[in-house]
Amino acid sequence: MNQPRLIVAEAIRTSYEIEANAMLIENGKVVAIGMKNDLARLGLKEENHTGAIVTPGLRDAHFHAVAYAAALAGTSLKTATDFDEIRFRLKNKASESPGPVVGIRLDDESLREARLPTRSDLDIAISSRPVLVYRYCGHVAVANSAALAAAGITIDTPDPPGGVIDRDSSGVPTGVLRETAVDSVANQLAAEAQINHADVVEALRRVAGLGITSIGAITRLGKGIWSTLGNEGDILLEIAPLIPIRTHAYLVANTEAELNCYVDRIDASDEMLRWGGLKRFGDGSLGGHTAAMHDPFSDRSDQYGNLRLTEKDEDLSRAALRLGGMAAFHAIGDRAVSAVLNICERLINEGAAPKRLRVEHASVITENDLQRFGRLGVIASVQPSFIGSETEWLETRVGSS
Repeated sequence: MNQPRLIVAEAIRTSYEIEANAMLIENGKVVAIGMKNDLARLGLKEENHTGAIVTPGLRDAHFHAVAYAAALAGTSLKTATDFDEIRFRLKNKASESPGPVVGIRLDDESLREARLPTRSDLDIAISSRPVLVYRYCGHVAVANSAALAAAGITIDTPDPPGGVIDRDSSGVPTGVLRETAVDSVANQLAAEAQINHADVVEALRRVAGLGITSIGAITRLGKGIWSTLGNEGDILLEIAPLIPIRTHAYLVANTEAELNCYVDRIDASDEMLRWGGLKRFGDGSLGGHTAAMHDPFSDRSDQYGNLRLTEKDEDLSRAALRLGGMAAFHAIGDRAVSAVLNICERLINEGAAPKRLRVEHASVITENDLQRFGRLGVIASVQPSFIGSETEWLETRVGSS
């Protein structure tokens, strides 16, 4: 049995606006919060943290656990300033091990060239084996010639549903792949380029060290963008006994059978890993010009983004709701937000509880849809971190008003 102790700090904040500077802990549980003079007693061990402010544990509702681990342990290109530095980092990665080379978090907005590289730019660095470089949003990637060849992408390859293969004036693929077009290359590399599971555990320990005690983990099941990280559902299941924070998995499932299988496996795993719900995609990103917009992008007047919703979305949402989970839809552009709210409204009319429907990001919203959020009671799961990551170029994409 743990010895009772009194934690004393500059202040202790709670959601109940209690004025406090002390917290009494008995048997590992908080039993009282108040002022030190009221809680102190003879023989009670005190721990003083001068100047500290104690708050409840924080929760990140939308977190890519495996991708975060990859950013810490893998080849990040976020701080690269030009193509030469990108090629230098990719060459270093290639020298460490054979097989495909995967780079992540490329930020074309900060590059001296002010554009995404092409297959030719990557071929200069590595031409003998596949290279795939992800833009930091994860919705756009660039493949070198070897990677395109491995995936069978040629001048005759059509754009896949929900995706775009960028082409030059002759129709030849440039290497830039958007949304679902990334899948054909990523799936070819998935068997070889997987993350060390211990790196995911260490990454979650770092998150815990920041005061985050619970996350909504967006969890892919092997196929699709970022599939080069491996099957994220299997990874979380394998490390479940070692996860240091409560992790609620939102599964990017493509079939009801796939969803049912993983829900059953997660429910039978460690209590620190629970199922949160289903995750589906309505569109892409503003930075990658793939967010589905009603009006064209200010800097690309011929592009309206990519609407990725399919006929499967509503049926999968119903399945998730029947299983007791939530249905969460990625939607950044206003056209995608409108389409997702249409789905939510139909589900609510069928009896779904609004609090079990989430719109992830909801970055650009029409006035009408802003009112619809309030009227329907659907959750807008926004990410404040986007303010810092997108401020410098956001006006370029959507205009000043």
